[in-house]
Amino acid sequence: MKRLSLFVMLFLIVVFFATLLFFPYSAVVAVDTYQDRNGYFTIAIPEGWKIEEYSTQDRSKVLFRSPDGKAAIGIIALLDNDNIGSLLLTKTEFIEDHKQRFPQGTFALTQETICGFEILKVQYEIPKLVKEEFSYFFADGVRYDFTYGVGDAQDFEKYKNTVLETFCSLNVKRRVITK
Repeated sequence: MKRLSLFVMLFLIVVFFATLLFFPYSAVVAVDTYQDRNGYFTIAIPEGWKIEEYSTQDRSKVLFRSPDGKAAIGIIALLDNDNIGSLLLTKTEFIEDHKQRFPQGTFALTQETICGFEILKVQYEIPKLVKEEFSYFFADGVRYDFTYGVGDAQDFEKYKNTVLETFCSLNVKRRVITK
């Protein structure tokens, strides 16, 4: 049941980002540094990118859209005491399912260290539809989902360095746990 709900959540995230890429949203021009409403993180915003925030009381969710509207960076931070090992099992099932559903697509699942974060990375491309990269990690009882998506492979390469610089600017905040 837990795996099914995680699959549904991941599917909704994919649909969310695909929708945002193809249906522009009006937003304000971004500032230099963004602080999420729940105090989970701060992050540098690429110059000229727009902020769209969808946070709730316990979950921070923000999208940064490129000036031309062709690329989006998303960050979701939510309380979660899970770990990379169990998330790896869930994402392995996700990859296998999507390989069957989209045989023309390419999919990869890796564990790596980027900018000091031990991450689980999911990469996939469905030609003429979407190319996305998801980086997941846990810190201090919070799960962070850092996503990057575009409509085609050329745009993916165009923004790749900007996305890496943005990810590396992520500053995870320590939570104060009260009893």
